[in-house]
Parts: sequence; structure tokens; C-alpha cells
Amino acid sequence: MACEKLPYAFVAVAVLFLPSAVMTVRRKLEFVGIAAVLTGALYLPWSVLFGSSLAQVDVSHNVSVALSHPILTIGKIVHSMLFLGTFAYLPTWYVAMAAVLGLVWLAAVAYTVKQHWTGQVTLASWAGRHRFLVLGLVIAAAEIAAFVLFVGLTWNDLASMSRFEVFEGIQGRYALPILPVFLLGLVVVDNRNGRQPALAH
Repeated sequence: MACEKLPYAFVAVAVLFLPSAVMTVRRKLEFVGIAAVLTGALYLPWSVLFGSSLAQVDVSHNVSVALSHPILTIGKIVHSMLFLGTFAYLPTWYVAMAAVLGLVWLAAVAYTVKQHWTGQVTLASWAGRHRFLVLGLVIAAAEIAAFVLFVGLTWNDLASMSRFEVFEGIQGRYALPILPVFLLGLVVVDNRNGRQPALAH
């Protein structure tokens, strides 16, 4: 996914959170390093040769505007992300499908959390056991923000946009490669027996 679209490269970060019983620190760094090299080798030449030709606006000017007004740019990214979640102007079947998938995911996560509930649990111990749930949500948010920013820089004239205007050109299909990341919410790290941490599922 990272080689296809650079914003999806955040998914490689999940490897760094694997327990040592699954992958050693050295293997984690090797994996992320190889992924970064492959992404750069495949994506950067394409970006140099064809990236600007597909843009509808002056990307370099947009980048300078974004760097000059970082708070305003971040606000537009967050606003566009929230607007993406409203399913505005989408067909009814698309909204229904997204709602069903969301409910099924929430039910699966709730069942997983309930199965590993041990009574008195501190926030730190809960976050440690369900670290992949937290990680999945963080990765999904980072990837959505990345492709929203990408669309904002290539399809929208930031200088002429109003403060509360959302980015145009964002399509629902951009979020499809992110959906498997939410399966991380069903992974539990179990170390109740004092052994080396390992995946329970």
C-alpha cells in the first residue's frame, strides 16, 4: 500500500509495536527500513515524473501557503476529516454499508475487550493489553489526515479557500485501503502468566 500511495505508509509503524516474541527489535527496524527504501525507490521517481502533471493547482505554491499558515492548514485538514465522516452527498447504500461495517467492528471489539476483562484494570494496563486497538485508531487517523492533505495540496487552491471551507476532490475509495487496519483492534497482548508477551489472537 505504501508503494501505491505514500499516505498509506503509516501502516508500517504497526510493526514497531509487535511483542518481542513475535518480532525482535532488530527485525522491526530492518522491516521498516526495507519498506522505507522500497517506498522511496518506487514512489519518488513517479512523483518527480508524473506527480505535478496530475495536480490541478500549483503544488509548490500550496506548500508555501501551508507552511506559512500551519495552524490554519491543520484546521482545514481536521475539518475535512470530520466532513468525510458525515457521509455528505454519498449514496444511501454506501452510508448503509459503512454503518453495518462500523457496527460489526464495534461489536467485535466490545466482545474482545469483554473476553479479556479481569475486573480491576488500570488505564495503563488496559492500554498495554489493547495497544493494537489504540494503535489502529492512531494509524487510521494519520493515514486519513495524510491523504486529505495530499488532496488539499494537489486539487485545491489554499490561498483562495475560506477559513472553514473543506477540501474538494476527496473520494470514499481513498479510505478503503485503511479498513484492514481496524482489525488491529481485535489483537490482544496477553502477559498475565508473567511470560514473554505474545499475541493472544
